Amino acid sequence: MSDPRDCRAPNGFRPAVKSALVREHRYVFGAVCPETGHPDYTAAENMKTAGLSLFLKQVSKAHGNHFIIMAADGASAHKPSNLVIPENVSIIALPSYSPELNSAGTVWNILRRDYTADKYFETPGEAVDET
Repeated sequence: MSDPRDCRAPNGFRPAVKSALVREHRYVFGAVCPETGHPDYTAAENMKTAGLSLFLKQVSKAHGNHFIIMAADGASAHKPSNLVIPENVSIIALPSYSPELNSAGTVWNILRRDYTADKYFETPGEAVDET
């Protein structure tokens, strides 16, 4: 990001603002049980099929006595042919352009707004821990 935000300053005073901030990202695969509200998540450095396969394995193991149905949007990591889906997990693809059906999208918006907005973290891991 090379454009700093606007800020207020007295007339005639030009505040010194560092520009060329560097942003690092982490991708979080997550699911929430609609009955109990129990969250499952894992953070990854990229959004690739291998990361989602590991997440599905983690959820499958944590809820081995249950059959899990997950809704997934159209992200490319959610629909490749080499995705490893455990036997007790099924993924239902949401229709295109239907963010109102993606309940996880609401969770991500709340996390961004209430936990990470306008905060500085030394490492991406600190941001994941905060949320």
